[in-house]
Amino acid sequence: MRESYHYTVQGMLPNGEERAATVLDLDAMMNLTAEGATHAYQAKQQVLEANVQRAFLSAGWTEGATQASALSEVLAGEVPAVGSIRRRWEWGQEGEELDADRALAGDWDMAYRRKVRQHRPGQVLITLAAQFGGRGNRTAAELFWSGAQLVAATDVLEAAGYKVEAHAINLCRYGNYGYDTTVGALDLLAKRSEDALRPDILMAAVANDKVYRGFGFLAKCWFPSHYGISGMGSTLDHNAAHARDVLSQFSNLGLLPQIDNFMPHAYDRATAVRNVLAVINTVTQGMPSHV
Repeated sequence: MRESYHYTVQGMLPNGEERAATVLDLDAMMNLTAEGATHAYQAKQQVLEANVQRAFLSAGWTEGATQASALSEVLAGEVPAVGSIRRRWEWGQEGEELDADRALAGDWDMAYRRKVRQHRPGQVLITLAAQFGGRGNRTAAELFWSGAQLVAATDVLEAAGYKVEAHAINLCRYGNYGYDTTVGALDLLAKRSEDALRPDILMAAVANDKVYRGFGFLAKCWFPSHYGISGMGSTLDHNAAHARDVLSQFSNLGLLPQIDNFMPHAYDRATAVRNVLAVINTVTQGMPSHV
């Protein structure tokens, strides 16, 4: 099994505002316990909820994957194939040229050759992130679409020949009654670029409210102690531009990777479709990616 990772990093902006990020992958999330958590009491409470979800996360969410696949099918035609087309020789009973040696040998089934097009998928790497989770007043149906858009975008881009590294990120504010003093980030590496896409596993991890409020809250228990003054924090979902700016701050501080393409929260299907289309447009037109 690939070595998984789980760690907490922190940094500070020039104006004194602090940032902390808990970073983990699917293996690490699956194996989270309360042991070693900064907020030990909260972690013990959250691990009880997480334990209920372990089998579900391990088995995958078939129903959620079916809905994400339906979204992918709607959007699939929006992405042109990436890569190069080359021409190669193909041998057969008919073709452009007759090979005299094969004909004299009686090999008429493979005596002719012709040039045919062969698509070679490109190796363009896309780093994609979507906000997931949400505030306590958000329903399971609303939390579903933020995760579904990440899986659908990954699906259609990889089907077109891109390699996608997919992150699910929850940005949350800690502070006293709205003062933006500290911000935390939970970064779940949902899919490495070399991994095959498993929509059922990813949907269970990033689109299910019980998994987020179990494992996601448990992961936040590793934030430094003074970040926990507001429980699990207040998710930054009211302003997409602000969320992008905060994410950029984390990346510039080296706390999170550089994200080429970012999708803010989507709490309904229409918003999820718009967010995926925006990423497709950016990728195919602007190409903020690297090989």
